[in-house]
Amino acid sequence: MKNLCRVRNLLLLIIFTFFINIISVFALNIKIDNISVTEKSGDIELESENFNDNNITNDIIFNNVNDYVTYKIILKNDESKDYLIDSIVDNNRNDNINISYKYDDNKIKYNSTQNIYVTLKYNKKLVNKEKINLNDLTITLNLIDSDGNSKSVDISPNTGDNIIFYIILFIVALIILFFSILLIKRRKNKKLMLFLLCLIPGIVFAKTQLKFDIKFTNITINGEMLPYKVTILDEKSNITERTILYGNKVGELPQVSKNGYDFDKYVDQDNNEVTSETIVTKNLTISPKFNIITYNITYNLNDGVASNPTTYTVEDEFVLNNPDKQGYSFSGWTGSNNDNLQTRVTISKGTTGDLEFNANFSANDNTKYTVIHKYPNLNDTYSEVNEELYGTT
Repeated sequence: MKNLCRVRNLLLLIIFTFFINIISVFALNIKIDNISVTEKSGDIELESENFNDNNITNDIIFNNVNDYVTYKIILKNDESKDYLIDSIVDNNRNDNINISYKYDDNKIKYNSTQNIYVTLKYNKKLVNKEKINLNDLTITLNLIDSDGNSKSVDISPNTGDNIIFYIILFIVALIILFFSILLIKRRKNKKLMLFLLCLIPGIVFAKTQLKFDIKFTNITINGEMLPYKVTILDEKSNITERTILYGNKVGELPQVSKNGYDFDKYVDQDNNEVTSETIVTKNLTISPKFNIITYNITYNLNDGVASNPTTYTVEDEFVLNNPDKQGYSFSGWTGSNNDNLQTRVTISKGTTGDLEFNANFSANDNTKYTVIHKYPNLNDTYSEVNEELYGTT
């Protein structure tokens, strides 16, 4: 019975110690006493910083490369021990902004203050973006106390109290207590039991985190749009040049036409289609793209025979083959070539439109023909005499 009472009292003591330590973690007396702007460039835009309960709100607008602002953060140490600043790190991953730190002394003495200077500098030009916004900047101070214990101070817009971590520690402490009770009941391994009991406060005190919340709202970087050269070629390869800022439209493109071709579209040097609405993001060389037209040729051969193309394009050039017709001589073509008879018609390169040609013939006056003379015989048969003559067909 006495053992059970002792265990109960020990359990209450451990729970009380645990919660006292959690409260002490939340109430550690190192705080941000004040924050102010000590230096800034002429082009940077700032709103007055508001300081309230370790929270800082301050809108920052960077307009030009090398704009900067330096904040002085005053930490006040109301603890009963000194702290050393081991290192300062941040979660910034944007290479347009550089963050640097310095301090008067790396020791934060008890019952005194220490100045930490944080400089935000616009060090790499933001190009071809109107602007970007950076928020949730977290600055972590890694501290070492006078006993050699490492601690962290987070300067962050996000508050965290690590309550889950401490609940886990409490569960671990209860597990240790459970095994200690078993050892007590068995009256064995008293030395091991005492060692486990001694671990409980150590586990509860194992980690201390200080979180200071500084919120930089709307850290804005205004970018610069670069100019690009837009070269426009017409159907004759004449050049027109424009200078257009990144993100703007190409603008109206000239109307073009080409003999023997249908206009298809404008394309850039990579064969991508370009319209007046295309957004400029690089240097462009724009040229019109055409599709060649195929034209038809119709022939009226008047019973003649000839082999000729039935289609052509503006790029073709050929001579028409004259047709043949038995008993006639080819007089010439008429039609698309005009009404004058032409025995040689050339389709020249550059010709356009559908064509029609008529074959004209004249009867030959020396056409050979045969006359068969049949003479009757007395025996009811005939004798034939062939006579070859020439005449007009």
